[in-house]
Amino acid sequence: MNLHRFLLILLLLPLSCVCAAETDMVTLTDLKDGITGFRYLWQVPRTTLTKLSSWSPADAEAPLSPHKAAKVALEDVKRQFPASTKLRPYSISLQEHEIQSGGGAVWVYYVSFDSKPEAKGKQKSLLEVLVLLDGSVVSPIVTPLK
Repeated sequence: MNLHRFLLILLLLPLSCVCAAETDMVTLTDLKDGITGFRYLWQVPRTTLTKLSSWSPADAEAPLSPHKAAKVALEDVKRQFPASTKLRPYSISLQEHEIQSGGGAVWVYYVSFDSKPEAKGKQKSLLEVLVLLDGSVVSPIVTPLK
């Protein structure tokens, strides 16, 4: 695992922050990658998250299995890379995010891929895919760092 990949994983740890009320968006992850010069912002409308079924890992199996999350993530990441790129999931984690201060949370899969040939620049962070427990993918908003 190279240093860039390690730093990327550390920066992708969930921020679990609640954004300003006027945007009514919940930020799941905010990555500022000084190596590529881009910011990757994974946000979801609060209304989308509140419509998801509540789930507790102590009470039941996840409504979306890790296998299905990886499959959905792979379909998404394949659309962003040439067909000749070989993609392999190497990490799947399930993390909780608070959606309202004082209560309310959702769980999100983080699926990370390796690629051959190795992804370069802006594409590198697109190998990190966030999947909600309803099977929908959260795509990042990518902007240049200022």
